[in-house]
Amino acid sequence: MHIFLICLLCLADILSRVALIFGDQALLDEYNKRVAKKLNKTSSTAKDQSTATVGFARGMKQLGIDLALYHPHSNYLGQHCVVGALFDAKKQFYRLVSLLLSDLEMIFDLRCPSPWQVISALQARGILSVSDSANVNVCLSIANEIRLKTYFANKGQKELLSPVTENKNTTEQSNDPPIFRYFDEDILVRLLSISNVIHRHFDSFFSTYIQQRQIDTSLLGDLSLDVASKTTIGTLYYRLQNLPKALEWMESEPKDSLDYPVSLMGQGLIYEEYGEYEKSIKCYEHALDVYHQNEENSHFNELSCLNNLAYSLLHFGQYDRARDVLEKAIQKHNEIYGGEDNLITLSRLKQKLGSVNHELGNTESAINIFKEVEEMLKRLHQVPDNDFIALFFSIASSLTELDKHAQSLEYVERALHLSKKLFGSADLSHELASTYISAAIVYEHCNRNDEALSLYKQSLECVQSVFGDNPHPGKKPLWFPQEFVSQ
Repeated sequence: MHIFLICLLCLADILSRVALIFGDQALLDEYNKRVAKKLNKTSSTAKDQSTATVGFARGMKQLGIDLALYHPHSNYLGQHCVVGALFDAKKQFYRLVSLLLSDLEMIFDLRCPSPWQVISALQARGILSVSDSANVNVCLSIANEIRLKTYFANKGQKELLSPVTENKNTTEQSNDPPIFRYFDEDILVRLLSISNVIHRHFDSFFSTYIQQRQIDTSLLGDLSLDVASKTTIGTLYYRLQNLPKALEWMESEPKDSLDYPVSLMGQGLIYEEYGEYEKSIKCYEHALDVYHQNEENSHFNELSCLNNLAYSLLHFGQYDRARDVLEKAIQKHNEIYGGEDNLITLSRLKQKLGSVNHELGNTESAINIFKEVEEMLKRLHQVPDNDFIALFFSIASSLTELDKHAQSLEYVERALHLSKKLFGSADLSHELASTYISAAIVYEHCNRNDEALSLYKQSLECVQSVFGDNPHPGKKPLWFPQEFVSQ
């Protein structure tokens, strides 16, 4: 028994919260007593905190790690916000709130067998109010329910969840892991919006401690007053492929809000999805005008907006103007960041510049730029799959112009592989439909007409299933070849 107890104590960092399922209660009591003794020792690593305990120091360190690792913008928002993409139920729904509660348990020296009891203990200490506890309970409960439903549906701890319907008519056989489909968008938006607010408050609490070495528990409170903005809610519906609802929320953002230019950029993205590039251009230009009237707006990313503006100009056929926008954006990026900072944004700007060169007939120049971007992305960590997908299709398209069909098809296969990883292979996702079109065009240029026709048909079927016969008033998605659209 003593050897077993020693082994458990060696894992105290991982097993600080344990519960008895079967066995000797006395052994568990002794284990908890020894863990408490270890964690309550004075820490030799806590800066400016001579009385800080080992548990406090470890809890704070782990809090910083968890806030960074499970940051919404590193998982499903920001650069990782892809319409209709798969979710990881554990990483993106459950882990954040569960781990943050575990971190507070160590920081405030609590001993609780479950995260729900941690919430009760924090409320009893006056760290969380009754309303704050209710919000955290809701977030934790929804996350747990969805995670368990995912496990049951997938018959094991397989985490993939899709917010869109499966294409029952697909003939493609998939060896992918199973995907649970969950369609209650309002519940998902509620979960993710509360989770975002919780992350913001915990991050403020952690940052204040790091900067001032002060524990300000008031920063953990008032969750119910700090509601998600209309733009954030719209972004979440956009992520779930409900474009009409996303547009409705973004259009309702007040003009005096700091999020107003962000909402305009979001509207531009939605009009891009609809293929209405003239409207998207106006949205981006308006967003930039509003931003320049008040550049203290920290919520707005000017370079991303310029990148989106160039994309719409490119698809609207205004190649020279798109190139001017991109060259100015790249220059501004280098002035702000220089060196190796913010390379994801720089890679996106250069990738669009390569696409402009391709459209202007400067194929060799386009390929050189694309290859430069490819090398840039290889040096980075956590590059969104969508960046590689767009780049691989761009390289493939340019290579076909030079009749380098074998190389072109290799890049297409890599892009399709990542697309199926990001969306699943049988999802009714209009982003997946768009990748099928990009692949079909390359196959057609490489005289692989059967494969091209099959992909065109799959894409058309997907678009019609998602949007119906009228995806937007009087419009079809402009990226879809009109000869394949039924009248």
